[in-house]
Amino acid sequence: MTITTLHDLASGFAAAISAHDIDALRALIHPEYINHNAYVGGVGPGTAVSFFSDWLAAFPDGEAVCEDTVTVGTLSDGTVVGRYSYLGTFTNPIFGFTPTGKPTVMRSIDIWRVRDGRLAEHWDELNTADFFAQLQGAEPQPRTGATQARTTPADSARPIHPDATREAS
Repeated sequence: MTITTLHDLASGFAAAISAHDIDALRALIHPEYINHNAYVGGVGPGTAVSFFSDWLAAFPDGEAVCEDTVTVGTLSDGTVVGRYSYLGTFTNPIFGFTPTGKPTVMRSIDIWRVRDGRLAEHWDELNTADFFAQLQGAEPQPRTGATQARTTPADSARPIHPDATREAS
């Protein structure tokens, strides 16, 4: 995927995870990356790469869907906010939890500072309580107010809003 806009960068993040392409993911992350996520936090691309390597091992059919983006600035110096859903069947251990064999949905709002065409700094909000409950066998909670909830990979092809369109990747 060619990255020419901030939207491309946000979509490329999801595409790399969905393709299970850790090298492509690493290429999107700035060498001085700072991650403020409490479960992943640290400095350097290895923080995100390590987490998503572990996540893909736990959810071998895992995919990430970039549902919405808001961007400000340029690839040289900008900000991108993305709303994501991460779907997968919990097949191998993660965070000390025993696999349930059930589908899970992790949702996030991610905010990245972008520098030199790469993701340079990251903050997020997750459906943490719901996700950890799913790791223990609970069903995913519906999204309050959502016009459509994506809970399976097949749902990924549907636009969220009735008049929304998907850009070709």
